[in-house]
Amino acid sequence: MGARRITLTDVSNVTGVSRHRLRNILNELPEFNARQAKARIANVYSKQDLIVIAICVELENRYGLRRDVVASLSTYIRQALSGPKVLARETGLQIMPWQSHVEYCSTTGDLREGIVFTLNTVLERVDTYLLDEQRPLNLAPVSVPKMDAGTELDKSVVRAKRGANDS
Repeated sequence: MGARRITLTDVSNVTGVSRHRLRNILNELPEFNARQAKARIANVYSKQDLIVIAICVELENRYGLRRDVVASLSTYIRQALSGPKVLARETGLQIMPWQSHVEYCSTTGDLREGIVFTLNTVLERVDTYLLDEQRPLNLAPVSVPKMDAGTELDKSVVRAKRGANDS
């Protein structure tokens, strides 16, 4: 079984935005409007896509940024979230829309003028949603009965060894 596919319905569930409105938002985000949807086949998104979209929706809804401003920042948001990061309790994005600048930062450190977007709520929402879909595996130890020397399996192994020796 492969990794779980994240579709527009999942993105809608995480962001709390209707699929129709999400399609409109995605059409304006450069990295998503280039994807050509095939007829009757759902687009698949990565976990990073889900996080970036959730941040963009929050910037529009909670911070009141215009959609064209959010669209111009979306590539920078993705870049800021890419690559290895130092683990910190309070992390976020320092966003300066007038400079089209986004950087990953500690929200307790030295911050400059701009929007400080804390990542904890978005990351927790995404992780909770994706982990709720996983089911626990019943991998408890089990006892295996000991096989007698005269079982069918043992006889076939002996025959195979004899055949190899005869060759």
